[in-house]
Amino acid sequence: MTYHDNVLLHPRVRAGGITTDSLIVGIFILIHVGSRFLGQSVQVAEAGVFDATRPFASAVAPIWYGASADALRLLEHVFWWAALGGILLFTPYFPQSKHAHLFMAPLNFLTRPRRTSLGEMAKIDFEDESIEQFGAERLEHLPKTMIFDSFACIMCNRCQDVCPAYITGKELSPSAHEINKRYLIRDNMSALAAGAESTMPLNGGTLSESAVWACTACGACIDICPVGNEGNPWLDPDRRFAWAKDMDIPTVDDNPDFDVLYWTGCAVSCHPRAQLTARALVKVLERAGVNYAVLGDSGDLHRRLGPARRQGRSVPGTGPDQRRDAERRLRGQGAADRGHLPPHCFHNIGKEYHQFSGDYEVVHRTAFIEG
Repeated sequence: MTYHDNVLLHPRVRAGGITTDSLIVGIFILIHVGSRFLGQSVQVAEAGVFDATRPFASAVAPIWYGASADALRLLEHVFWWAALGGILLFTPYFPQSKHAHLFMAPLNFLTRPRRTSLGEMAKIDFEDESIEQFGAERLEHLPKTMIFDSFACIMCNRCQDVCPAYITGKELSPSAHEINKRYLIRDNMSALAAGAESTMPLNGGTLSESAVWACTACGACIDICPVGNEGNPWLDPDRRFAWAKDMDIPTVDDNPDFDVLYWTGCAVSCHPRAQLTARALVKVLERAGVNYAVLGDSGDLHRRLGPARRQGRSVPGTGPDQRRDAERRLRGQGAADRGHLPPHCFHNIGKEYHQFSGDYEVVHRTAFIEG
């Protein structure tokens, strides 16, 4: 239950809020269970014989031997009321504690959207002019399932333990994001319920800007979460094919009758190591005599970043424009059969393009080579 020092945390979390919460719950459990156990031991002492069905209570019972019948009866009532009183005292606190997940988690499962894959984004109709805002800037902009996420969170940190960004020391912690959301909601519960605007944006309130960019959208946190919680722009297009300038590589325009489409993806356009991988794969394809052609960007990162804006206007070639362009090119080239893809494009085209009537058979490059 610890976090890197660079992870953004609500002040009350830093001050030990989670530890205090756990301590209060632990004390309640000790009072309730301990009182019931001692009450049982008093009952055994009243009977005066070892009870095989209550061996532990029978082991403690001798401490009450020698007390009068009235004293034993009084003790039994004291322990019974202590057990019941603990429940009565704890009940008002329970919904505010992290143990609210006991009844919030089922609601969370009921409200989360159906997805065909981990981390699939919901389709947004960017042509709908009635929509005034895309995405979430503040707590009140979040959909209901993401509100449930924060209260369904067990604070077990399993998501943090499998997050590749957190493991490598970056500022991102999926657990801290949900916990910060809960504390911010609790701080402004009445005002938010009345329709007021939250006092702090999500960027800087639940996550730092660096943490947002550290997310790889791998879905590991979603996969590991026991209660069903769900939370880099590249170079300009003019340089996208520079990695192949000294190689005779056919594009879909050069070879429209290809059998296999190699979808290079974003990283190949600007990352030196990815370029080496692409060049090596092209050599394998040519050595194997594969009739292939290459194409570029699925719009995955642009879609997840949202439409870029400059001076209040959308920038062409980003966000939905990038996805629509990729879809048009796929259909125009008849690329509905096979393509071997890098990881992000593999996910986006294979798992999310169905939202845009795109149904393609995709194969990862490693599987293609092996097959």
